[in-house]
Amino acid sequence: MTKNESRVLGYISNYIDKHGYSPSFQEIANDLQFKSSSQTHGICMRLINKGKLKRGKPNEVRSLEVI
Repeated sequence: MTKNESRVLGYISNYIDKHGYSPSFQEIANDLQFKSSSQTHGICMRLINKGKLKRGKPNEVRSLEVI
């Protein structure tokens, strides 16, 4: 797992614990100081492919779950 993947996974886990739902890609990008939400999306897709994250229905917002 890359450094950014680890940061994103930890951020999502902490956010869900605190708020009860997952953050948006833009919130992740802003809080972790990424250049764009598309960078966050790419990292999250890699984490999904690695089996670390699960995403709900394609059209659902804030549907990420840490596995």
